[in-house]
Amino acid sequence: MKELGLQVSAVTTVSKWNLDVLDELAEILSDSVDSWQIQLASAFGRMKNQKEALLNEEGFKYLCNRVIMYRFLYPEVYTQAA
Repeated sequence: MKELGLQVSAVTTVSKWNLDVLDELAEILSDSVDSWQIQLASAFGRMKNQKEALLNEEGFKYLCNRVIMYRFLYPEVYTQAA
């Protein structure tokens, strides 16, 4: 899509299940997307009955620091937290 001149975006919903693969995902996306939205999983929909997978305060702080780091490491990707 990028070769055709189209803007490419990715959205990642973060929970305890995928927090440990964000660095790898950031590296992959850095060559593939123009923007990346990183959002927290919340207790709605399918996650309503899986609250143990939601980030706690420590996980949230870790995620915030990662978002800041990704902005510096991959300035060509507009990375935002939602």
